[in-house]
Amino acid sequence: MRFLVQYGKTFTMLLITFPLLALSASYLYEQYLMTKKDVLDIVHTNVFEKKSEDLDIYVSFLKKEFGEDFIQALKSSESKRQKAEGTLRLMKSSEVKYLYLLYVDEKGRLRYLLDTTEDIDERGEFKQRFIPQKRIWEEAQKQTRTAIAAQQDIDKLWVSMAYPVVVKAQTVALLGIDFSHEEDVKINQILVPLDKMYFYSAVFIIVMFISAFIQFLIYYLHRKKSFIDPLTGMYNRQYLNELLKSYSVEKFHILIMDLDHFKQVNDVYGHDAGDMVLQTVSKRIQSVIRKKDILIRYGGEEFLLLIAGADKEASTALAQRIRKKVKAHPIAIESCSLDATMSIGLNPFPERSENFSQAVKIADECLYRAKHFGRDRVEVYDALSSGFKVNTLKSSEVKEALDEGRIFGVYQAIEDMQTSKPMAYELLIRIHDEDKRVIEPSKFLPFLKNTKLYTQLSKRVLDIGIRTLKEKREITLSINMDLRDLFSDELFELFVKHFSPDRSLAERLILEVSEQEEMLESELASERLLRLKEMGVKLAIDNFGIGYANYKYLLKMDIDYLKIDGSLIRNIDSDEDSKRVVASINTLAQELGMITIGEHIQTQAELQTLKEMGINYGQGYYLCEPKADLP
Repeated sequence: MRFLVQYGKTFTMLLITFPLLALSASYLYEQYLMTKKDVLDIVHTNVFEKKSEDLDIYVSFLKKEFGEDFIQALKSSESKRQKAEGTLRLMKSSEVKYLYLLYVDEKGRLRYLLDTTEDIDERGEFKQRFIPQKRIWEEAQKQTRTAIAAQQDIDKLWVSMAYPVVVKAQTVALLGIDFSHEEDVKINQILVPLDKMYFYSAVFIIVMFISAFIQFLIYYLHRKKSFIDPLTGMYNRQYLNELLKSYSVEKFHILIMDLDHFKQVNDVYGHDAGDMVLQTVSKRIQSVIRKKDILIRYGGEEFLLLIAGADKEASTALAQRIRKKVKAHPIAIESCSLDATMSIGLNPFPERSENFSQAVKIADECLYRAKHFGRDRVEVYDALSSGFKVNTLKSSEVKEALDEGRIFGVYQAIEDMQTSKPMAYELLIRIHDEDKRVIEPSKFLPFLKNTKLYTQLSKRVLDIGIRTLKEKREITLSINMDLRDLFSDELFELFVKHFSPDRSLAERLILEVSEQEEMLESELASERLLRLKEMGVKLAIDNFGIGYANYKYLLKMDIDYLKIDGSLIRNIDSDEDSKRVVASINTLAQELGMITIGEHIQTQAELQTLKEMGINYGQGYYLCEPKADLP
């Protein structure tokens, strides 16, 4: 329906545009006809005025030659009539057919006084009564002004003009002239192309409208099909891209949902069963949401919901209803039933993000936290939470820092718990902002994940690390990278270029990767980690103890170090649960031949407890703060 509304706007614009074009063409054609008429009127006026001037001159001649009462003089003398008629004949040209002078008798009837017609059969004799065929004679006689009648022939315009001779406000005679006028025809001939142009323009507009309507209909049907996910019947990511062209991100809260353990469904039951699960889940989600909310299949088993016009509490409640609806009833697969659950991340503050992509990343980070803390749960982004802050640097600012060389590294020692001597140094990334302040990674890294900019930062860190290892041949350096960085061919080739030919260099590098589910599923990541191990690089699992521990995988990858997460180290001296978990990790490490490192040590009590538990190495601000220079 939303698609119809969005493209209905385009259709409405089409319907509005065509009548406007038609009206515009009609208006222009009307203006053209009016202009044409005005031009012809001007031509006619000029012609009529010229003829009137000629007749004025002739009347002036008669008055001068025969006196003011020239009518009576002409009536009484044939010689005078011959002279006057001879002068009148001089005014006759090829375009003039008839030229004559009529007088008004005592009864007000018109009679011939002079006539220049050559044809004797058509010529009016002196005192012969004139029978008017047009009303112009009566009009000119009564109103004492020139009257004109025109008739369009095939190739010319015929004009009859009755010119009154007025004495003492009375019409005593009428000069009549019938002549042809060809300028109209010439003008019309000149304007024929314009007439055709306007006609064909109108036809063109109609044809174009019909063609545009058909094209739009075809385009509409094609686009509608391309915007719909064929499996679930909901919108796809292509529609989302189109939607964002006309809608602001601030209008929606962003909800990202992911089916838990969906890969196992495909692996165990097959893709047909997986498709059926997706169809069932999508229907359950659609049964809960409102019509104005927009549901999109965002990935394989991932859905994105744009919640319109809701506050944080309402959006959170909707997320919980979706979660409960999905798991409410088992889904029948062949002879078995599947309990589907869904992890959900919600970003109710999209207006605080630089763009839609960043707002989605925040929701995606919440989704990751939901999976991280056990799945089948809703995690809501809270800008005021101390554990989850909005980054203080925009991606554009990070890119500027990268381009301007304001990315640098600091080094924090990883110390032997018994001798307090550094075993290695972890390279930590920092940014100098434009005011020379040092910005820590928590202010910009979390929201750059899964972006090209994040990979560019990782490449810069690796460049710094390689340069440091080559300059400081006596130290071991630990570098932390996101597992997704290994998917970058450019970044992995950098590892190969520098570490494959120099094993002594590789053996002084510890690569820290987080304990993530992707480690268990990505063959490419596994292959590249094993390749690094073959070069001599040592591997460490960062933040161990709170993620997806898979002991078989630890053995397969021949992990060297387990860095125990700081949340387990915090208050370990008084938290018996944390102490038992750390003790189990230490036992596991000893059984697997791995070395343990306690992270984020903040107090002497925590340090002492870890020493007594037999943890091999320690790292934290209590032991050593990060420093810009190595010893």
